[in-house]
Amino acid sequence: MKITFIRHGETYGNLEKKYSGITDVKLTKIGLKQSDMVVKKIAKFKYDKIYSSPLRRTKYIAENLNEDICYINELREFDFGIFEGKTFKDIEKLYPNEWNYWTNNFETYKIPNGESLTEFDNRIHGFLEILLLEEYEELLIITHSGVIRSALIYLLELESKDRWKFQIDNCSIVKLEYKHEYGQLILLENLEE
Repeated sequence: MKITFIRHGETYGNLEKKYSGITDVKLTKIGLKQSDMVVKKIAKFKYDKIYSSPLRRTKYIAENLNEDICYINELREFDFGIFEGKTFKDIEKLYPNEWNYWTNNFETYKIPNGESLTEFDNRIHGFLEILLLEEYEELLIITHSGVIRSALIYLLELESKDRWKFQIDNCSIVKLEYKHEYGQLILLENLEE
């Protein structure tokens, strides 16, 4: 099975450096252009099934492929809870204790009204576990950088901290092949404007 992951285009949250995990932020003009470029690039390929996060920044790509899309809540980005929509400086000022707990124990600390990294990974890995039971040859998943990093550590059998070794820019294309119960990274391409 080959799985291609696409990250959404640039958003106003990215531009303003705000934590926008589950917040349904809009794409910028650059993000729309990036998304159109990646759609053009991947539209020539045939996929057995296409999955997407239901957030509008990913739906833009999905809807422009003119294919049947399966929107899956499990493919949403990390839920930053009380940090959503805030910059690093805002969070440090408004929630110094929570910020300190999270930065010192980011894997298990559950951000109030959000989730822990362990819960996030369990959500993503649970979805992938079920997906790998299917007999598809080519899959496309349109999602977020956190989801792609989580998928990489799961499918490549890496440690949680290894997720930070992958740079997943806006509209990056990441392709893996999963066979004989292990994954192999085939492509990690960051889109050039």
